[in-house]
Amino acid sequence: MSIGIVECAGEIPSSLIAAERLTLPLEKRSREQTIAALKQRLVEAGRRVITAGRAVRPAESIHCVLRAPWTQSRTSRAGTAYDHEEYVSKKTITELAQRALEDARAPRQNFLEASVMQVALNGYPTSAPEGKRAHKVDVAALVCAADPALTSAVREALETLFPGIPAFMHSGTRGIMESLDGDGSDEQDRLVLDVAEEGTAAIVIREGVVASEAYVAEGEGMMLARAVPGQSAEETLATLRMMARGASDSAVSSGVESGLANMEPDLARAFGEFFAALGAPHRLPRAVALIARPYLAPWLTRFFSRIDFAQFTAVSQPFDITPFKAPRHLAAAGGAEEADTDLLIALPLINKRDERR
Repeated sequence: MSIGIVECAGEIPSSLIAAERLTLPLEKRSREQTIAALKQRLVEAGRRVITAGRAVRPAESIHCVLRAPWTQSRTSRAGTAYDHEEYVSKKTITELAQRALEDARAPRQNFLEASVMQVALNGYPTSAPEGKRAHKVDVAALVCAADPALTSAVREALETLFPGIPAFMHSGTRGIMESLDGDGSDEQDRLVLDVAEEGTAAIVIREGVVASEAYVAEGEGMMLARAVPGQSAEETLATLRMMARGASDSAVSSGVESGLANMEPDLARAFGEFFAALGAPHRLPRAVALIARPYLAPWLTRFFSRIDFAQFTAVSQPFDITPFKAPRHLAAAGGAEEADTDLLIALPLINKRDERR
């Protein structure tokens, strides 16, 4: 979990002013204990970030992104057909999106947000459908639900930190989809692997929309904790940072590299079972967008490119991995190359016109 203050140039996030990443110790907790601990840590870290960013004007809006396993998302579709070519208005798209939301039947107490992901005219997706003419209009909406207890706890924490400031709640899946939409790739079929602290979320994208989601309890915290016996996850991550900068002692680096290599067979079995279930009945896209902390991404890229995962792809070839990176305009502001992926996923959702609180 991360919290940060971002300054915008107009409506575009341009500079990360202050940020902090917070984690919970790896130990067994009940759902209620986890939510209480997250709420407490959020308030504590939030106060430190607010203090660090006092030189900037007060926050104008708050954006909170909740991710798996606390959220679930699905694509719901609605369409209409005409006898002749008809003018496609904003009202047409809005009404179809509302129909898609109703068809999704998301429980009111769990509902988080809904957004239009794709509009197709005469069977072809288009980024600017309003004002065009078509005899068939189809809308794909992403409908997201979240654990209501966590949502309530987060809202209470944000109200404590930023009283009176509007808070917008989003799903990580929507943030990821918005991020991928602006990454310059023309891939319509992709697998997203979002490696977080306690687990990895997978999003299968087919023809530009979310087809399915899944979650496995294999996250960076457990990976790093197992890599070097007797060494904490934080110590291993610190070594990886130094290795990336070429500043690590060779013996220490060798120990971490050896530990990661020794862990791979067990991890490969766990992810092999995960990919096998996720790829049924249709095999997985070969193109993979990897969301992971920058210093862990090189090793994860090599790991997920293993030849033994090729059996799960549609073309029976190893995954083609592309690590997620900070937007160029943010990187130019300084410090963004090391910005936490938690925050980078949230950036495309700032100042969206179709927000629903």
